[in-house]
Amino acid sequence: MNHVYIFKLVWLHVIIIVIAFTFASCKSVLSNNSVKMTIEETSTLVLVQQQPVPPIPSNGIYKDFQYNQNSMGYTITHYNGPGGVIEIPAEINGIPVTIIGDNAFSRTSFGSSGDLVENSGKIISVTIPDSVISIGTYAFYGNSLTSVVIPDNVASIGDWAFYDNPITGNLALPNGLTSIGHNAFSGNRLTSIIIPDSVYFIGESAFDSYQLTSITIGANIHIPSTAFMNIDRREGRITYFKESNFWNVYNSDGRLAGTYNRPNANSTSWTRQ
Repeated sequence: MNHVYIFKLVWLHVIIIVIAFTFASCKSVLSNNSVKMTIEETSTLVLVQQQPVPPIPSNGIYKDFQYNQNSMGYTITHYNGPGGVIEIPAEINGIPVTIIGDNAFSRTSFGSSGDLVENSGKIISVTIPDSVISIGTYAFYGNSLTSVVIPDNVASIGDWAFYDNPITGNLALPNGLTSIGHNAFSGNRLTSIIIPDSVYFIGESAFDSYQLTSITIGANIHIPSTAFMNIDRREGRITYFKESNFWNVYNSDGRLAGTYNRPNANSTSWTRQ
């Protein structure tokens, strides 16, 4: 009986050792496979990360337009073309054009020495894309634009932006526009202007034009007394000057919204409809 018991005990130990060895071998295989999988996955990840991504240029030249990057897209900083009919791109390198910069399309600008220098050829027609939200100071100064469409997304128009352009007829400014700079449309040939309720600032001499006979304006807009003067500006020279009296009528009428008309450009009698 003792021999039988010892024999069974030995076999039991052998079975336990075999099971333990088998388990250890399986664990080693699994561990090696996991390591191999991890290495392969890591290698694949590294290869993906190492693929170069083309950088987006912060500035450059696209066709006739110089540009640089702003926080919301690109700013057109300068136009180098021959003038005539132009179309400003809505995007460059897949990035939207959001700002027309100061002096970007101005016929003249101040050089590094402080003297006036001529830029590109005169523009007679321009298409401004819907992506633009701001038009800078002197942006289109001194060109030959006879009409202009301001896109719906434009929120501000800078000082002297369209100064000294023979823009004629009616100009309807977009809803959402909030600011119109000093002399922004000075020296134009506008006969009527529509200013949306969204506008809260109109600069000095913004619409001084001796041909205006109709002004549509929102309520309670604070305007300077010179905003709608009867002034004829040609090539920077004042050839005719007269108080239009619109400012007095608008303020004395309680700054009410409406369309204010006068019978002709020489009249000072405005009536609100």
